[in-house]
Amino acid sequence: MDLYYIKSALEDEDWETAYEESQKLSDEDLKRTPALLSVRADATLMLAVPEELRLFLLQFMPFNLSTYPLRSDPASFDLRRRAVQYYEQLRDAMRELGLSAVAANADDKALWLRLMDPETRNGARDELRKSIQEPLVLFRRLNFALHFGIAVDLEQVEQEVDRQTALSGGSSAEAAFARYVLAHTKPTAAEAAAYLDRHRSQLLRHLQWKAVYFFEIEALARAGERATAEERFPEHTISGMNDPDGTAPCCMDEEEAGGSSWIPLAQVLMQLPKNLHHHIVGDHLAGIDKPVHQHLRDRPGILTIGYTICGPVHHDAQELTLAYTDPGMIAIVGGPGALLA
Repeated sequence: MDLYYIKSALEDEDWETAYEESQKLSDEDLKRTPALLSVRADATLMLAVPEELRLFLLQFMPFNLSTYPLRSDPASFDLRRRAVQYYEQLRDAMRELGLSAVAANADDKALWLRLMDPETRNGARDELRKSIQEPLVLFRRLNFALHFGIAVDLEQVEQEVDRQTALSGGSSAEAAFARYVLAHTKPTAAEAAAYLDRHRSQLLRHLQWKAVYFFEIEALARAGERATAEERFPEHTISGMNDPDGTAPCCMDEEEAGGSSWIPLAQVLMQLPKNLHHHIVGDHLAGIDKPVHQHLRDRPGILTIGYTICGPVHHDAQELTLAYTDPGMIAIVGGPGALLA
């Protein structure tokens, strides 16, 4: 069985083919090509995930671990539980090969699925609680602990992150991720933004620029620091242009987006790449009374399937998420991150 055939099916979003072919794999196939363990696990899990979220989950672990919308019908639970077995087999195989990072990722996916399963949640919580006693595992699973109700001394974690950062000369990716998670625990948006700014170089060295900038702009906007948030947009755009896999934001000022017409904004929406999550920043277009979502609903050619305050709006194969902020700050950001500015 060709590894690249199943992997290509996943990347092309041919989910059923990927799953069916992965189930044909023999023990000999898996022993000869251990990487097939990975595509088998992924292909199985994808069918238990809403279709519009599969491509994202194929590439990233979600940040909102405890609320991620996995399917929960009986057939999907069966797929999720088989995926756990497959990820655990992948973990064991990668450990034998000395590929610790791949093994850790597989182990985390298996643990996450067990935490999301009512039948295995308690045992998974016990495992999580024990595992985070080791500092480097704590860094990797700090987000797990916070989302699944495991008590953590954040001040002690902060001190350990500082210590590991100093010892590694800033080269620890685990410490950088823990630092990013700690930013989300700050009591106010202003403190979160200041924390991100203070540790920017460490975060950008190891994390996706989208995650850092999107969250920082969100925090600045919520803290009422519009001028600083606007300063971040050019930096964010440059990062997008330098990232071959990134999509730089399309920004529009009030004159471009306002007046009695929102056609310029609609034109940008129509041109957004498909198969990515896109986000609109802005409440009302300047000079218009109706919020953006009402214009999306009224505009011919843009079909609103569903709407909540910050919910999805679908245009063709694209998903747009509306977030409310200053009316003078209109932007459209492409990419799999979550911009809530």
